[in-house]
Amino acid sequence: MAQQKIDYNILLIGGLLIGGYFVIKPILEKLGLKESSAEKQAKEKLKQQEVVYNIWGGVDSLIKAAGTKKTVTLLTVAGADYYAKQINNAFGITNDDEEQIYGVFRSIRYKSQVASIVTAYYKLFKKDLLTTLKSKLSKDELNEIINIIETKPLGINNK
Repeated sequence: MAQQKIDYNILLIGGLLIGGYFVIKPILEKLGLKESSAEKQAKEKLKQQEVVYNIWGGVDSLIKAAGTKKTVTLLTVAGADYYAKQINNAFGITNDDEEQIYGVFRSIRYKSQVASIVTAYYKLFKKDLLTTLKSKLSKDELNEIINIIETKPLGINNK
């Protein structure tokens, strides 16, 4: 019987590629150069929140998407203004109070109420809330907000 020769160069290259994948991938994710699977899931959830009933588009957008045969649960103007101010006050010069922002989203009962806060935030500060959150918070912090909202019922029902 003839012995098969093992090509150690191929084994070495294969080992380096596999090892490099498991070493380099986490480093790239940590540096933000590659999206992690959790970030991809959060981005998908955010996309779903924006597409079906655009809660991030404000009250007018949400009511239009819901149509005339649905009732939409919103916040009062005073309540929405209060929450918008709470979020804005949480942004500091050097550090943000993420727990205060999370608290706002934990305290609302329905996803649809996010639209009230979005509208109030724009009215008070002339800025889009989602854009502001994306610019001020890390991906993980934004993912936390998305996950908090995801646990809420929609707040849109048939009349």
